[in-house]
Amino acid sequence: MEIVTSWMRQGIEQGREEGRAEGRAEGREQGMTDLIIMQLMQRFGPLAEADTAHIRRLSGAQLQQLGMQVLQFAGPADLTAWLQAQPPRVPAE
Repeated sequence: MEIVTSWMRQGIEQGREEGRAEGRAEGREQGMTDLIIMQLMQRFGPLAEADTAHIRRLSGAQLQQLGMQVLQFAGPADLTAWLQAQPPRVPAE
C-alpha cells in the first residue's frame, strides 16, 4: 500500500505547474520564430537554409530583437549579417 503525503502531492502539483509553464514558454517562442520566418519570407522570398536554422536556434530575447530588426533590413544580406553577430544559444541542461 502506497502512502502519499500532502507534501508529496504538493511537490507533484508544483512539478506539473512548472512543466505547464515551460511548455507555454516554448510554445510562445516557437510561435514567435514561425512568425518572424514568415515575415522575412514575405519580404525577401525564400531564406537560406542556414539562416532559417540559425533563427530556430535563437533565444527568446534574440527573437524579440530580431522581430524589431526585421523592418530595418534592406535585404537578406542584412539578415545574415545580423544573425552572424548573435552569440550562440547556450543549450539548457
